[in-house]
Amino acid sequence: MKKILIVLAMIAASVFLAQPAVADEGDAPAEAAVETTADTTTESAPDTAEPEQQAPAETTPPAAESKPEPVVNDEPAPPARDANKPAPKPDDTTSGNAPNDDVDSAAAVAAAVDLDAKVTICHVPPGNPANAHAISVSYNSIVKGEGHGKNNAAHASDWIPSFEYLDGDTIVVYPGRNTNEANPCDDEEPLIEVGTEDPTLAGPTCLADGKVNLPTTDGVTYTVTPANAPGEVDVDATANAGYIIDDQATIHWDFTVLPKLSADNPQCVITDGKKVVVCKYVGAPPGTPDHIIVVNESALGDGFQGVFPYAFGDAQDSIAIRYAVGNEQPGDEELVNCPTFPTEITAEAPIADPATCDEDGSLVLPETDHVTYTTEPVFDGPGDYTITASVTDEEFVLTGQTVFEVTVGGKLPTADCVTPDDDTEPAKEDDLLPDTGGLPLWILLLAGPMTAAGLIILMRREPVSHASSSGRMPSYSLILPPVKKPARITRAHATTEHIGFMKAVSQVVAAIGSFFRGGRR
Repeated sequence: MKKILIVLAMIAASVFLAQPAVADEGDAPAEAAVETTADTTTESAPDTAEPEQQAPAETTPPAAESKPEPVVNDEPAPPARDANKPAPKPDDTTSGNAPNDDVDSAAAVAAAVDLDAKVTICHVPPGNPANAHAISVSYNSIVKGEGHGKNNAAHASDWIPSFEYLDGDTIVVYPGRNTNEANPCDDEEPLIEVGTEDPTLAGPTCLADGKVNLPTTDGVTYTVTPANAPGEVDVDATANAGYIIDDQATIHWDFTVLPKLSADNPQCVITDGKKVVVCKYVGAPPGTPDHIIVVNESALGDGFQGVFPYAFGDAQDSIAIRYAVGNEQPGDEELVNCPTFPTEITAEAPIADPATCDEDGSLVLPETDHVTYTTEPVFDGPGDYTITASVTDEEFVLTGQTVFEVTVGGKLPTADCVTPDDDTEPAKEDDLLPDTGGLPLWILLLAGPMTAAGLIILMRREPVSHASSSGRMPSYSLILPPVKKPARITRAHATTEHIGFMKAVSQVVAAIGSFFRGGRR
């Protein structure tokens, strides 16, 4: 009985300690504690009680004591906000229609835009919403507080989409402007927004009136009215097709252009120490003036007789164009007043492609840079033509022949186009020589030496009347008939010339015989 009481006391204590009771607001979330408590209750009972004593444990069901668990699970909301702080939302000064709309974002976003790239926005002019138009501007003009940024009230009504950009290592979210309203420009093709540059006024000189120097701006045309001449003039800037000038840019200027200085002006009085204005030709292509200098007259040398233009004679082939006036400086004269010298080029000669058996010949005009060719009459087939070469602009001049006479032939006559039949076999060697009925060559080669040998034998043989054989019977020569020796017959000997000839023939015969015997004598 004592043991049973001890076991019941331990179970009661365990259940009491496992109670969730009342959780303070500052306590950690109780969900994990509940799970841990349930695990402890179910596992500790078998360790302290005997098997037959497990039934009393059911008197304290843990499920009944765990009913407050749903209440505990409702409380973790505030601690969850502390552990996972959400990204800050734009305040009233940076959202909706407010111009001050640059917002930092701690959330990781995809690739940030290049601030130098362009974005299409809808510009709504202040007080003139009917003139809303789509324009293409750089992201930089929006986020830097310039142009279309938050510091420019003239663009407070613009419709600008949201985008992200990188500021150092921080990704910044631009939430957009007026995006809670429909885009007034819809899908209108955007214009390229450009600014303007200020024209400048050039003062008069002793030789020329003053004038307005107009700048060069992409997408902008500057117009001077009534003319760029002495008097009151207006300059206006207008946008070209596909462009629009920023509302904040200057588009109108007023100038007073002065006439050239009078001859009695102190600046225009020629002093004793004369100076000359020289155009320097050091640019490319050759003959293009590069800059102007003012030098003493003595620099021109003794050959200068006061006549302009005069070759300066330096390595750049510079030209002196006039005397300097007063205290004239190099910048007082303009390069447009320097003489230019065209570049010399040579025209290539046109040719006629030869005719063939199937087609007429053709006229071939060369492709020479800065040269054009004129054909008289207009080419229409075989015939005689006159081709004249000329330059395409005044910066070049032709040297050498410029007029060419070319004859284009017609296709070749039939007689010149006969070709052998492809099916005919080529002629054999024996067919190339006529048959004269002569003997073959090998017979002639044998007959020659044999004839020579016979002659030698005949010349060396002496006539005989009879000869004795081994049978002691008279016999006669088979070569010559027996003859009687006439009285007083003297043996005739051949002359030296005859002997030499016969010896030579004998050597030939011997050589031929050696050949047929395989080289044996």
